[in-house]
Amino acid sequence: MDRPRPEAYRHHTQYVESQPYNMDVEQLDALRLEFSILSPEQNKAFAELEGQVARLFLEDYGAFLLEQQKEHMLAETVVLTDQEGMETFYETVGNNEVDQDTPEESVLNKNYYAGYRIKKAPDDRKIYSVGGMQFWAGRVSVLPLNYQLKDFSELSVDSLIDSEDRKEVLAKINDIENDTYEKLSPLAGIAKFQERVRILRGLENELKKMDAVRYPTRQLGSLSLHEKIHGIQLPTVPLPILEVAAYYYEEHVFSSREMVHRSEGSDNGFSQMWEEVIEEVGEDAHRYVFGTLPEDRIDEVKKKVFAFFTEEKMAEKMPNVVWEKEEVA
Repeated sequence: MDRPRPEAYRHHTQYVESQPYNMDVEQLDALRLEFSILSPEQNKAFAELEGQVARLFLEDYGAFLLEQQKEHMLAETVVLTDQEGMETFYETVGNNEVDQDTPEESVLNKNYYAGYRIKKAPDDRKIYSVGGMQFWAGRVSVLPLNYQLKDFSELSVDSLIDSEDRKEVLAKINDIENDTYEKLSPLAGIAKFQERVRILRGLENELKKMDAVRYPTRQLGSLSLHEKIHGIQLPTVPLPILEVAAYYYEEHVFSSREMVHRSEGSDNGFSQMWEEVIEEVGEDAHRYVFGTLPEDRIDEVKKKVFAFFTEEKMAEKMPNVVWEKEEVA
């Protein structure tokens, strides 16, 4: 999620003022007509998936939300476009920033965090842009569809439920990888070493084929949920906290149901950080990030959460993440 200064976006001002959480259907349809690369039938199929993953999220975390936040999760808020469409949307619809001071509660480590990028490895010089964008005003999410998806009738969370065949392949891969130092060592014999490597590569290719048919549902389901979660988070919470929380919730919704899901959150340390916060702070961590804490407890909980997000801890836990930040005087 790329974010301007909190509360600074003023696109669709009338909807921000009259409908703080949801853009109305006519306005969303107008945006889709201009920016979506899907047909009306495809949009309808995707909207069903969007609703399915949102309902799973509410089963787990609805108790920490206000009614208007629950309504937002169940509303259609996502526009699927391509990379060019995203850039045009940002320039013509979203990029209408009002210059204003950064709220004090948005400052973390004396910095305001405006965005982030991912490196594939700590020593990798190339920085990769992240996926979707969530625009605060109207809470509309824009996602890039960077691959061809012909049959939208296959979009269903049911297809993400892990099969016994897939679990068996994963177990075999884990068995071989866990025996790496003993049984894959050249000391055990070159021929045996090469044979086990061949078996491992074959199992990995088999797993890729199994997951290929799930890829569109996995990516679109995960991305849409991630961005919708941003839509119900408290906008003035510092961006690193919003991101680690969104990645954690996205992954937990799927992994707790043994569903195949994307792993960007855990691969880059986001999910683990929020899991540690929850272990220490408890359910108040959810209430803090969603803005539903009683006012007299905000400072206490905020202090506990911020303790996990020193620059040193963030660099240690998320070495591949490059934060875009500016120092606040």
